Amino acid sequence: MKNVAIVLVILAVIAGGAWYFSRNDAQAPSVANNQKTDTCGVISGKKFLSIDRQAVGLTPSGPAEGYFFINFGENGRVSWNYGDALGGGDFRCEGNEIIARNGNYTEEGAYDPLTGVLTWEGLRYRAVVE
Repeated sequence: MKNVAIVLVILAVIAGGAWYFSRNDAQAPSVANNQKTDTCGVISGKKFLSIDRQAVGLTPSGPAEGYFFINFGENGRVSWNYGDALGGGDFRCEGNEIIARNGNYTEEGAYDPLTGVLTWEGLRYRAVVE
C-alpha cells in the first residue's frame, strides 16, 4: 500500500511538471523573439569596446596594445577602429546577426542580448557606458 502511494505521488509530480512546462505564458517574452526584432535597435547609437587588449600598432619599443572599438550609428552606418586600421560602412541585422558592408568588403558579428556581448569578426566586445 505504501508503494502505491509513492507511485501516485510521483505520477502527480510528473503530471504537474509537464503541465507547468508545457503552458504558454503570454506575459513572458521569448528571448528568440527579442533577438530577432531588437538587435539593430539595441546596438544603434552605441559604441562597443573589445573586452581584451589587442595589438594596435608598433612603437619604437615594440608592439603596442590597446582596445578595438566599433560605433553603430542610429543612421544605419557603422565605423570601426582596429588600432591603426579604420573602416566603416552600412549595417543591417538578420535576427541577432549583424552584417556590415562597404563595397565588396563585409564584416559580420552577432549580439547576445542575454550577456550584452557583441562578437565581431571573432573578437568579443561590450557596450561602452557613457
